[in-house]
Amino acid sequence: METFHKKIENINPEENFERYCVNKSDNVIVDAFSKKTAVHAGLMDRFAPKEQTQEVLKNVLNQERKNRTAAYIHVPFCETHCLYCGFYNQPYRREQSRIYTDVLINEIKLWENTTAINSDPINALYFGGGTPTALEVEDISRLLKYISSALPLANDCEITMEGRISNMTKEKVEAYLQGGVNRFSLGVQSFNTELRRSMGRRSDRDTIIERINMIKEYNQAAIVLDLIYGFPNQTMEIWVDDILLAQNLEIDGFDCYQLNVFPNTPLGKRIADGSINPALNIKEKTELFIKSVELMQNALYTRISVNHWQRTTRERNIYNRLARGYASCLSFGAGAGGNINGYGYMILRDYQGYLESVKNGIKPIMGISIPGVNYSLYKEISEYFETGYLDLAYLENKYNLPLTSICSKLLNQWEDAGVIKYENNKIILTLAGQFWFVNLSQLLQEYIKLTLQFQGDKNMVNSEKVSL
Repeated sequence: METFHKKIENINPEENFERYCVNKSDNVIVDAFSKKTAVHAGLMDRFAPKEQTQEVLKNVLNQERKNRTAAYIHVPFCETHCLYCGFYNQPYRREQSRIYTDVLINEIKLWENTTAINSDPINALYFGGGTPTALEVEDISRLLKYISSALPLANDCEITMEGRISNMTKEKVEAYLQGGVNRFSLGVQSFNTELRRSMGRRSDRDTIIERINMIKEYNQAAIVLDLIYGFPNQTMEIWVDDILLAQNLEIDGFDCYQLNVFPNTPLGKRIADGSINPALNIKEKTELFIKSVELMQNALYTRISVNHWQRTTRERNIYNRLARGYASCLSFGAGAGGNINGYGYMILRDYQGYLESVKNGIKPIMGISIPGVNYSLYKEISEYFETGYLDLAYLENKYNLPLTSICSKLLNQWEDAGVIKYENNKIILTLAGQFWFVNLSQLLQEYIKLTLQFQGDKNMVNSEKVSL
């Protein structure tokens, strides 16, 4: 997590109140914060000692899952490395498809008969990457067949295949549908051929449209796509054209995401050395964000999260909501991350190390984190903010914590600054708040955690004084 709020344990939130405030401005959507402080909101975890990793994991696998659950299958291959992507791991080679699929199946078998796997239905299954559509037809077919027998997928399980347009041949689409896939998530980012090529994307505008229409003809799965704003040289004209074209294609939904530029990506490096123009600045991004909301509302799309819009009820967006909130995520594949009842784990990114570990019958995880006090509360806050509001009274009652008294001063400042409306213990994000929702979620979680810690430490000191 890229944030300056990592080391917060010894901070008194009352004495450092301004740290959590929003900058007041006549143009708050631009000036609320100087930068985005995290990709996804969340608090730092405490990890089990490395030598205890497998022991802790074994104990966790003997527990029943206590919350909603998704499953995630990671395929680390890409035929090209898009400039903006921070997830690239392995260049794709055809012979790796069979090898990796064999190992994935064996990795799932390591957990197949555990309590944690079989105790409850799985509500969403997501194939991500990398590029899962890079796998050969015969391999993805047998993987889908195996998973449907090995994992307790719910009758209405959302099964998403993420992929790139260039892989979406009729043969592959038919294999996905036959294997139970009922949702396609396509990484389009932009229909503009010149902009796409500048970011390392291969398919042109006409190919994208042709492939989407081909998938639509089957009428068997939801089709959603990602659009991104903030690219170098991206104009308002390009952005409006992208949104209107996506609407005209009559797909089931799509995302309007803000570009994050990381220093270690090819895009970050090229911007730093001056070989490519900088990404759009905050003011330029806010203008594109505002336009996207306007166009989607005018077209009467239903907003099911800050970034995600639904045209038909075929699109449910289950996995994305579970992944952001208080849910377990059973993850498999080199570089995947997941959690069981709040115990988080990350699978080895080192490809050869991953293959060797599974071969030896060991789940190849790098470490396992232990959920802290009120872990589920903070995850629920993250999930709520993704949807644009937070019912503080509900959380206060559910967790039996004085959240109203803790948060009122801060929320009043946020309302005064113009990023929320705070009424009847409900937080409603304004347009400015929606643009900065990750920052607001991060700050609120930290503020609550530190206040509870500080009050607990103070009460403990007071009780010690009385006993003396």
